[in-house]
Amino acid sequence: MNVKRNREATIMRKIKSIDFLKNSDNSYDVLITYTNDDQLTYGTLRFDDKQDAWVLWYTGQGGDDGVAYHESFQETDDQVKDEIADWNNSM
Repeated sequence: MNVKRNREATIMRKIKSIDFLKNSDNSYDVLITYTNDDQLTYGTLRFDDKQDAWVLWYTGQGGDDGVAYHESFQETDDQVKDEIADWNNSM
């Protein structure tokens, strides 16, 4: 079950896992699962050929602003997971 929730409502929950669900070779959904099994689709990673980098597009933010990461999916995966964990631990 994929439950989309507003970030403010999920801040105080402990993260169980951060997963990258493959949509295609160039697109992954970033899914956070909390210890109570609630889930949040954090955003979508898409590879941008012009930037030669993975770009994270946050769910529900609107607009056309994404955050560019690395050419390597593994480096991007590691950095996004670290940033989400740091964000969650800072609350």
